[in-house]
Amino acid sequence: MLVTTYDLDGTPGPTLDLRRVDPVTLVIGQEPVLAVAHWGMYMALTLPGRLVLVRVADYERLVGYRCAPYQLPR
Repeated sequence: MLVTTYDLDGTPGPTLDLRRVDPVTLVIGQEPVLAVAHWGMYMALTLPGRLVLVRVADYERLVGYRCAPYQLPR
């Protein structure tokens, strides 16, 4: 799935191919996604040597479920 990436300040960057190899493995191009974190309007994807931001909606479309932030009980 082609997704627009974003810089840390929210500026659109290049469009990259983000896909699922299996239920637990994501890759961008040929690089494996090592970690994923919710970051405001974006999902932060950690790749070897760099960080890539994609919109939450694009990530949710790829994985097939909502990634809404949760609140810890008080």
